[in-house]
Amino acid sequence: LGQQMTGDLIENSPYQIKLMESKPCELLCSKTLEKAEKEKFRNMIEDEYLVNWIVDSLPAATRYRQTGSDFMYMNGFLVGIAQKGKYYLHNHVTLDLHYQDRK
Repeated sequence: LGQQMTGDLIENSPYQIKLMESKPCELLCSKTLEKAEKEKFRNMIEDEYLVNWIVDSLPAATRYRQTGSDFMYMNGFLVGIAQKGKYYLHNHVTLDLHYQDRK
């Protein structure tokens, strides 16, 4: 209950990740949002809601670069952005997973 109240609920995703297997772009789902769902996402974008992923019990991060600086990292990624009065969901992701070869 505490996780739900603080927004920290952990759920499994539909991604199927296998070690040492590269996969091309894959469609996970397709959905047309209802008006209420669009409003919910609009509010989440305005509130800068973050999506946080856990992979193999470790937090996932987003790498970004501000103009003229080195790469920086942040936990998770924004659910979307607002530009010029329009709202966009971040519905495409690239996963770059690294591992240590124990040979």
